[in-house]
Amino acid sequence: MDTKVLIGGHRGLGCTDSDFAQKRNKANPVSVLLAENTLPSLLSALRQGASFIETDLIATADNEIVLTHSNDPSQHILLPEYRSANKTFIDEMTLNEIQDLRIGSKGEDKIPSLRELLRAIQSEFQGDSLILNLELKGVQGTSRISHTSPSLAELALKIVREEKFPLNRIRFSSFSLDMVEDLVRIAPKARVGILYDLLKDKGDDVGEKMFIDRTETYLPFTKDAVAETLRRIPTLEAVHPEIQTLTEETVGFIASKGLSVMTWGWLEETPLKNEKFAEVTKQAINICSAQGVPSLGLITDCIKDMEQYVALLPTNANRKAAPNTFRI
Repeated sequence: MDTKVLIGGHRGLGCTDSDFAQKRNKANPVSVLLAENTLPSLLSALRQGASFIETDLIATADNEIVLTHSNDPSQHILLPEYRSANKTFIDEMTLNEIQDLRIGSKGEDKIPSLRELLRAIQSEFQGDSLILNLELKGVQGTSRISHTSPSLAELALKIVREEKFPLNRIRFSSFSLDMVEDLVRIAPKARVGILYDLLKDKGDDVGEKMFIDRTETYLPFTKDAVAETLRRIPTLEAVHPEIQTLTEETVGFIASKGLSVMTWGWLEETPLKNEKFAEVTKQAINICSAQGVPSLGLITDCIKDMEQYVALLPTNANRKAAPNTFRI
């Protein structure tokens, strides 16, 4: 079976999250003009030809959902005042309070709601080939425990239904098996994927060091972990592992189960300028192609560069990027 290679926008046009982006950009600058997870960034990614976009969901105090990577606003590179002030977390604020925060290099934008994104997609992009990768975050990354009621999964599905957005145009994903189980319990036909961690925290590069202080327990990308995922979520559609963890053994196992791959990589550099990242990307494509994975999604900060790089690879294994199609 040929593997379709699809290019997706990471938080829209790319990550501008504070520590992550600053460490990456010191060595290999990536041009990001728009603040991550904003409507201009997300819609611009689609206008550039991305097959899908990835964004992050966190619930507010008044049971809405906003698109932001962390429950802690100080994690946003464009909200530095939160670093020294008494912190207020996203799940403690109302939607109006959150949208009063001005973000962007000149304070020109705001943190959008899930409703705003769904309405914008419905207005500008029609058809059922587009996939939104909505990652259920909760309070991930803030070392806080929060059990919202209704749950984040319940809120997300409620909003999707109220906005009459087709469920088949969304893939819900999370590092948390519990969150995805909760969502599938409510909506058995929902398309879902699970994110997987690095195999272990060696702490010998920037990406791996970022995992050391995490309080959550994430699954490593191994056959046993995927088997456990399938036991708990038999309707699983895809696995979302970190790109460096793809191996022939594990990819072969997930291909045998009919699963697809959507991968992401720490540092998110352009393969046109970073040889190491280019080699890792090519290896991921080769492994998935050789093992017969139905489709491989590459979540990237550099959409055009990634499209150009993939197009330069040999095409005899169908390695050319497929524009705006996500058929599984």
